[in-house]
Amino acid sequence: MTFVAQPYARFADDLLTALTGGIIREEHRFVGVESPYALAHPAVVVESLRVYGQRGEAYTEFARGVEYRYDADEQAILWQPEAALPDDRSYFYVNYSLPEARPRLTDRSPGSVVNILSGAFAREFAVLHQQMEGIYRAGFIETAEDVALDQIAALLDIRRKDARFAQAEVLFTRTTPAPGDISVAAGTVVSTSAGLGFETTDKRTLRKGQLSIAVPVRAQVEGPVGKVDAKTITTVNRPIFGIEGVVNEQASYFATERESDEVLRRRIQGTLERAGRATLDAIKFRLIEEVPQLNETNVQVEEGATPGQVAVRLGLEGTPDAELISRVEAALLAARPAGIRVSHTLGLGSALAAPVAASPVARPQVLADMAAAGAPAAAATLDGAAEAATLPLQVEILLRMAGPTDAAAQEKLNESVRAAVVDYVHTLPMGATIVYNKLLARIVAPDEVADAELLVQSEGSSASAYHTNLETGGRKATLSPESVFIERMEQAVRIDLRILLAPAPSNNGASPLLTIPDPLKATLRTACVRVLDAGSVLRLNDLRAAIVAALAGEPFILAEGSAVILNADYEETGRLMNGVEMITLQAYERAQLRTFGVELPGVLDG
Repeated sequence: MTFVAQPYARFADDLLTALTGGIIREEHRFVGVESPYALAHPAVVVESLRVYGQRGEAYTEFARGVEYRYDADEQAILWQPEAALPDDRSYFYVNYSLPEARPRLTDRSPGSVVNILSGAFAREFAVLHQQMEGIYRAGFIETAEDVALDQIAALLDIRRKDARFAQAEVLFTRTTPAPGDISVAAGTVVSTSAGLGFETTDKRTLRKGQLSIAVPVRAQVEGPVGKVDAKTITTVNRPIFGIEGVVNEQASYFATERESDEVLRRRIQGTLERAGRATLDAIKFRLIEEVPQLNETNVQVEEGATPGQVAVRLGLEGTPDAELISRVEAALLAARPAGIRVSHTLGLGSALAAPVAASPVARPQVLADMAAAGAPAAAATLDGAAEAATLPLQVEILLRMAGPTDAAAQEKLNESVRAAVVDYVHTLPMGATIVYNKLLARIVAPDEVADAELLVQSEGSSASAYHTNLETGGRKATLSPESVFIERMEQAVRIDLRILLAPAPSNNGASPLLTIPDPLKATLRTACVRVLDAGSVLRLNDLRAAIVAALAGEPFILAEGSAVILNADYEETGRLMNGVEMITLQAYERAQLRTFGVELPGVLDG
């Protein structure tokens, strides 16, 4: 229950009712609709009933006959179950007149002495109540404002940031138009490569179809150290799904704007959570804020299988140096509650204990995402060292293009797809399931891509690649651009070949053959297929030479003129080439003999 100031009209009505013989502010506590709330007097003037109190933490007067009714038999207030009721456990008050009352003051009309005096006192009461509500609200972080909030912050040795803290404007970007609105919350932390942190001071939204959004930020530390050059703020400490990068186009600067109440309030709450050391997030956020290499995607804090133990898994690539281990351990020692054993995965020779086994944690949201993506409920588990904190991946992608693409455009598209895949893996929290269909959706998102095949496996693994959701076994999945292999899907170039033969001149007077034997047809077909399979360039002259060689000793020769006709039909694009002298195949194209016809002059034979 909260304190809510009563309005002037309420005080004025109370005073007028009391001075003219009525009963005011009869107090009842709302504990439900089951029981009646009996009034102190056995008879009341029903038309004079006024019931008021708190609803939705606001002061209100309740409507008779709608939210409550008066039961004359029980002489009590009955609340309607389906109505808008008072706040639970809050107090409500009842004013009413008595039928036998004989007051000495009876004139309640506007302008009367009673009315004027009541109004004067009511105003003072209303002002006092407003002041009391302000004092009440000033005692809570969620409602205190301005100086009152500064005073609460001072209890935690926190000061409001002002002109002593550098400011800047950063661009949150992505390489392809946003598929939907992406929110960047106030308080999002970005930093330089050296670990200097900046917080966004306002909430902004990257709208569908946009590539970037500008957001103001303020340094987390005061003084000249917050003055950084352009293009040095490049890291989002807690990755935002759909955001691929951040950069400050201009250098940071010092201004006169003060930190807003909302930003200061959030800092106070974060400090209290960490100071209490009572949650896993207190440990997690302490690590993220004090160790620049850590963010929400590569830190996992879980309760161990044994009570009193907490396991911290850090998905950092490479071998950590002594300074990094020291900073991690200092942050853990500062954040852990008394009596709780905290272990981490950065080496067994550290001052803290070796990692303890974490209890399995259900991820209902991940499972829901998997079901929504249409993937099977069961997920394969990627192999790799179980004790490792990271799981390097290798991805193979085959793209089927929606139309003709030149080499430059193809390379640009490949880089875009590669960046999208790496970004998806990079933003996955440690231990999260890789949802196959979500990864595939990023690949086929560009309009230039008609279809794709995707294979995922552990880097350097000899195990099979997978077409399903993948469990990482509690490790941080990592993927470097060099481990993403992209090729175009093999496209069939369907070849139609027509050969026109003529009877060979006979020296012994034998009659020429009028049909082509099937064995000869098979021989000619084999010779042509060898040419099609021989290289990336198909020349009509090479086909002619192969056919002439196959006809050696046979009673047929190539006819005069267009004896060999070469046509091509591209499966992917539908492109047609008729009667060509040469066909050049790309690396992803494969010649495939579709029709093979052998004819004699004036006769179609085969």
